[in-house]
Amino acid sequence: MKVAVVGAGVVGLSCAFALRRGGAEVTVYERGRVGDGCSRGNTGWICPGLSAPLPAPGVMGGALRGMLHRDSPLLISPLLGPSFLRWSWGFWRASSAERYRAGLEATVALTKSAFTDYDELRAAGVEFEMHSPGMLVAALTEPGLDEFAAMLTEAEKAGYEGPVRVISGDEARELDPALSGITPAGLERLLQYCIDAGQSRALTLKSIDEERRAVFPGGLAILSEIFEVLEVQEMRLADGAMREGLLYDMVGRLTEEDARERTVRAMQQRYHVDMAQAERVEKTALNFLEQVREAWKLEDPLAELLLAWAARLHEMGLDVSHSGYHRHGAYLLENADMFGFPREEQRLLAALVGGHRRKLSLTGLEELVPPWDRQIVYLIVLLRLAVLLHRGRAATTLPPIELNATPKTLLARFPARWLKDHPLTTADLQREVDYLQAHGLRLRIFSRGRP
Repeated sequence: MKVAVVGAGVVGLSCAFALRRGGAEVTVYERGRVGDGCSRGNTGWICPGLSAPLPAPGVMGGALRGMLHRDSPLLISPLLGPSFLRWSWGFWRASSAERYRAGLEATVALTKSAFTDYDELRAAGVEFEMHSPGMLVAALTEPGLDEFAAMLTEAEKAGYEGPVRVISGDEARELDPALSGITPAGLERLLQYCIDAGQSRALTLKSIDEERRAVFPGGLAILSEIFEVLEVQEMRLADGAMREGLLYDMVGRLTEEDARERTVRAMQQRYHVDMAQAERVEKTALNFLEQVREAWKLEDPLAELLLAWAARLHEMGLDVSHSGYHRHGAYLLENADMFGFPREEQRLLAALVGGHRRKLSLTGLEELVPPWDRQIVYLIVLLRLAVLLHRGRAATTLPPIELNATPKTLLARFPARWLKDHPLTTADLQREVDYLQAHGLRLRIFSRGRP
């Protein structure tokens, strides 16, 4: 028997696995990635108690009211037409009390063997991680608690075996300490607990593991002092924490200096960058950017910052090795701890420095954050030209060079006879024409006539 299963989520793959074990020849079809639909949205939960079907009495009215709120749990964006009206009529009919009850009984019956089914999958050799701690639902309001309790009560009436228990806030906090906010009174109780314990190894709180036990009292004392000095009334647990780079950025704003500027200066000093050469390249690159900013849609202020920083750091790789120094610089920029720089900005800087000389490689640029995955190549071209024109490292100022750009073409006009007077630079420019042409970018070099 040949069977086609449409959808490679948990349900589809479980069906395919059972059919295959039963001797069927199974083909699974998935339009996207395996487990990327409802299975991903369900985040791996197996909750027989949450068996209520979506069509339910009052849901349609709630959906209509939810159209006014973008964060509604059920948001319907209507496209007025026959198909939408037919769907709405069918959904409304399915939301009757009788159909809801029948759907609830069917889904509860379907979930009764869920845990046993997963045990059988594991016994058959399917590898997965599974925990069975139960489910704790915390409500912020009494009406919210009543609504959820009523839903579970209906599930029990439909055959769900539970158990379902409504507990107090104190009981919930005992089960999950993350539900508790930190207050001065709570800190005092913890401090007294530590004092009564006498020594850190006598602490028996389940939330404190062996590694943290020795440092917990010291951290608790510091936090207690912070509460007292700043007169903090409550501290709530957060899902994440700020990285050092963000803290540096905030400090920089308070002192009216971008923390990233300090980081760039520190890296110039650490890697013995030729400051005069870096300044010359930066000045020329920014002049070029000003001329093509509008044509290449580089109005974002970050474009100017990135180009300036890349110009200042483009030779940092020389401190590692002269051979392939642009690659060494790119590696350092992508992997170093650069305070104030988000990881994506480090990757952009690395792309600029890594592409500023020799054959142009666009490999990996498509992985950069949009819109820089498309626009960073323009900044690379400007930096390459600026570095090329300062190849002699001379302190003399470059003559005015005019740039005109279209999305795929850059036209550069030099003063009369300048190109003839600088044959090595002209040869490098001709080589650059070939490098860019290989990637669909056209560089045209002209010499202006005598005035």
